[in-house]
Amino acid sequence: MELRRHLVDKLRALTADFAYDGRDGAHQPLRSVPTRFRGHLERGREWAGASGNCWVYTEDLRSTSRAANDLLPRLQRACTENEQLAASFDAKIAALDIETCGFTSAPVFMVGILTAGAETLSFHQAVARDYEEEPALLEWTRARLHDVGLVVTFNGTTFDLPFLRERFRFHRLPELPQMRHLDLLPVCRRIWKGQFPNCRLQTLEERILGFVRKGDIPGVEIPDVYHAFVSTGDSRHICRVAEHNRLDLISLLRILVEATRVRPKHEDDISR
Repeated sequence: MELRRHLVDKLRALTADFAYDGRDGAHQPLRSVPTRFRGHLERGREWAGASGNCWVYTEDLRSTSRAANDLLPRLQRACTENEQLAASFDAKIAALDIETCGFTSAPVFMVGILTAGAETLSFHQAVARDYEEEPALLEWTRARLHDVGLVVTFNGTTFDLPFLRERFRFHRLPELPQMRHLDLLPVCRRIWKGQFPNCRLQTLEERILGFVRKGDIPGVEIPDVYHAFVSTGDSRHICRVAEHNRLDLISLLRILVEATRVRPKHEDDISR
């Protein structure tokens, strides 16, 4: 144990002025300019945990978002028709979406969680301002999810949840709590199969919700945007990613409402 600690300390000393950029072992100098966020992240704050610090933002969507101002009553009506959702609603439903630097063995740099309860509709978002803040972001995520009744994702069975669990293991952090989980992607495929060109989230937004995004950042660009943000501190495009993440979560719960109307009983879709 002492030898391992000594080697870790030596490695940190040798690489103190550099940060891993997530791409094939490459390193680059850490920026010295403090982060100055734009957009909604500008109204965030620093969060401190046992694993370090990260940047977090919280918003009450009941009064501040026109895109979500009717979402809570719609969810409440959906729960009156679905016992499984109603039981979860009492203990909060949490929509979850992550942004990463790649598909495998890459850092998670942003986590968005939209919690809905009997009287609450709150958007929470955490951002790692550099690669070293990922453990704090993961710790924040675990704390936000510890008391929810149901986690809702879009392709979370094969991506979001396994990816998070792998990153928790990588950093030797306590695992995520056991959660009831609803992956909405296979549900949507069963309901609307053959009706749309595909079941991508933005396709469902356009065809079911009548919502077309303008100026949204393409997902393929997101990893490079984060690497550039870590290098320069310029938050112009990372704030576009934050808004992309926020809209994903709002749409996710709105589509959940529509799916519940078409398929009122989906107990078999919820896993633990």
